[in-house]
Amino acid sequence: MLNRIVLFFIFLGIFSASFAIGAEVQVSEEESKIILEQLETLIGNIDAIGIFSHNTTLALPMFIPGFGIAWGAFAAFSTGIAFSVLKDASPMLANIPSLTILFMSPFGLMEVAAYSIAMSRSYMILHKMIKRMPIRPDFRIIGIEISILVGLLLIGGFVEYYFIESITTELREFKEDTKHRLNKMENWLVAIVGTSFTTLIAIVVSLLVNVFGS
Repeated sequence: MLNRIVLFFIFLGIFSASFAIGAEVQVSEEESKIILEQLETLIGNIDAIGIFSHNTTLALPMFIPGFGIAWGAFAAFSTGIAFSVLKDASPMLANIPSLTILFMSPFGLMEVAAYSIAMSRSYMILHKMIKRMPIRPDFRIIGIEISILVGLLLIGGFVEYYFIESITTELREFKEDTKHRLNKMENWLVAIVGTSFTTLIAIVVSLLVNVFGS
C-alpha cells in the first residue's frame, strides 16, 4: 500500500513537471493563432459531459503498460503548451503560475489525481510483466481505480466547464474592448491629421494674404 502511494506521488510529479515544461514553451504568433482557433472551436462545441468524455478518452490509455506513462507525459506537455497560449491571450491568466492551475483549481486537482492513478498503474503492470508476475489478482483493484478515475473526471468536467465559460467571457470582453480602443485611437489619429492639415492651410492662406496684401 505504501509503495502504491509513493508511486502515485512520483507520477503526479512527472505529470506536473511535463505540464510546467510545456507551459514555458514560447509559441510563435502564427502557431498561437492556430491553437487559439482550435481551442475556440473545441470550447464552442463542448459542454461538461463533452469535457468529461474528452478527458476520459485521454486518461484510459494511460493504464496501458508502459505506453500509458509516455502518453500521460505527452498529454501533460501538450496541455502546458495550450495553457501558455491562453496565458498570452488572456490578461486574467498572465500572472498565474502554470502549476497554480493544476493545484489551486478543483478541476485541476481532480484531473491530475486521475491521470496520476492511471500512469502509476501503468508502471506497476509493466513492472509485473517484466518480472513475470501474475497481474490477474490486480484486476479488481484496477477496476476500482478506473471507477475512481471516472468519478474524478466527471466532477472535474463540470467544474472545468464553469471555468472555461468564465475565461471565454473574459476573452470576448477583452477582444471587444481592444477593438473599441483601436477604433477610438483611429478616430483620434484622423482628427489630429485633419486638424493639422486645416491649421497648415490656414497658416498658408494667412501668409499669402499678408504677402499680397502688403
